[in-house]
Amino acid sequence: PQLQGTLRDYQKRGVSWLQYLENLGLNGCLADDMGLGKSVQVIARLVQEKETTDSTLPTLLIAPTSVIGNWQKEIEKFAPHLQAIIHHGSSRIQDLEAFKSTCLNCDVVITSFTLIRQDEKLFNHLVWRRIVVDEAQNIKNPKTAQT
Repeated sequence: PQLQGTLRDYQKRGVSWLQYLENLGLNGCLADDMGLGKSVQVIARLVQEKETTDSTLPTLLIAPTSVIGNWQKEIEKFAPHLQAIIHHGSSRIQDLEAFKSTCLNCDVVITSFTLIRQDEKLFNHLVWRRIVVDEAQNIKNPKTAQT
């Protein structure tokens, strides 16, 4: 009910599938074609979860730098009640305690592939509800540092 939009039938099935897998303790991969609303499916799952559970752990969203702002806009559009922050740029939080405190007061922390590696020590000090990897083909080679 709190999602500010209407999902298509295949998107509803995608959200249900993600929920089903998570209930089994598994992870999923949304591999719909470009432009079919994978982002809104992820956002809908976050909204659904916020409505039905007491989990206080944030979701970590890793994306190419070029789409970080798009994610924030999509969250603001479809789920303005979700607390999302962007961990990017020279003014990003670098102090461990401040980072942990800020993240634990958010629903979603958005960062880039570059900064997840650069600030690995910060990210490793938190337990995440889930990790969402946008454009996951960027980590297809298990021998690369980025992966």
